[in-house]
Amino acid sequence: MFPLVNCLSKLKTYAALIAICACGSFVSSQALAQTTPSKSTLTTKVQDNKKNNKPKSNSKKGTSQSSSVKPPPVSEVNTERKTPAPVSNQRISEIFDFLSKHHPEMRPILRTLQRNNAQQFQTAMRGLDRDVRSLQNQKTNSPDRYDRSLKIWVARSKTKLIAAKIATSSNEKQIESLKKKMEAMVNEHFELRKKQLEDDLAFYQKKAARVRKQISDLDQQHDREMKRQIDAMTRAAQRIKKNNKQRSKNQKSDPKKSDSKKATDKNSGAKKSSDK
Repeated sequence: MFPLVNCLSKLKTYAALIAICACGSFVSSQALAQTTPSKSTLTTKVQDNKKNNKPKSNSKKGTSQSSSVKPPPVSEVNTERKTPAPVSNQRISEIFDFLSKHHPEMRPILRTLQRNNAQQFQTAMRGLDRDVRSLQNQKTNSPDRYDRSLKIWVARSKTKLIAAKIATSSNEKQIESLKKKMEAMVNEHFELRKKQLEDDLAFYQKKAARVRKQISDLDQQHDREMKRQIDAMTRAAQRIKKNNKQRSKNQKSDPKKSDSKKATDKNSGAKKSSDK
């Protein structure tokens, strides 16, 4: 009976550690236990709060009314925090499909957490949802970087999984074996990250070379390009000037025509206004 209870307790702690690992942080099992106070601890804190909230006797006369105001009880203080929206069942199914393909060792542990602690399970799902969405966006926008980014994520996730196993193990031989596995996974993660940075450097070097060539071409064509643009704008200005002169000349040579045109325009405008 006792070994079974101990095993289940250890499994729950293990799953809780995985939840914390999944959202990017890791704590020891001892710290995890400290974050869940017992009923006796809570009762003691409530009693202490009641003692501290008792009003002191006021021996002086004429004290202000504000000094005798009793502070609100701890239970009435608004300590509510806005809880994030839970991950939908459809999205959870998609995340589990992703884990089945790339990190199947995580699935049974998360299922255990789902049965035993819904709040920590949702925390784990939110962390995994962010990671999976980031990878999916990269697959769409930067497919050449997706494969290596996925390998980096798997290596980091497996490292956290090994860390959780170490935190819940009491077998020294097993711990040493897990540490060696962790060392290998961390080394793999570093090598993948280094390769990714080298690829990024090569990409930006090519881009910088293209920009340098554009600057060089612009320097070589500077005088010719300036002359071309100035000539084009000068010709456009001359055409406008010539058209304005021709229009002014036509108006001076035939003033009756221009006056009749103005009168026609005026009559047509008056007719339109009367129709309205």
